Amino acid sequence: YYLETFVAEGRDRSGTAYVLRGTRLEHFQQDGTVNIEKPCLLLFEKDSFPRLVSADTGRIINNGTMILLQTNVQVLEHLTANIDASRFRPQDTRSAAPSCFSPMLRDGTWTRTDQLVLQLKKDPEN
Repeated sequence: YYLETFVAEGRDRSGTAYVLRGTRLEHFQQDGTVNIEKPCLLLFEKDSFPRLVSADTGRIINNGTMILLQTNVQVLEHLTANIDASRFRPQDTRSAAPSCFSPMLRDGTWTRTDQLVLQLKKDPEN
């Protein structure tokens, strides 16, 4: 299946909350991989400052435990702890802007690279 211009929110068992936005998501049932165009991920991890990660393309593999981000990867760390996630949701999901969430985000530490691999915590029950 696929989704066009989507926003997904969730929270894992360890308490990490997230808002994920992208222009297209394709799920491949045969191997469980997920391809995302223009992924933008806002993470709220326990005992840590919020973090914003974006790229031109992303791929979720290994049963959802690894994310490969490629081309124009940007990470903004040390965001203000009291960020309201609703500020990052597009007002109209049918017309997603090419920028990642809000252009008002300027405070924090920026890191830019061509490729990034995020290893996610495995669910203890799986």
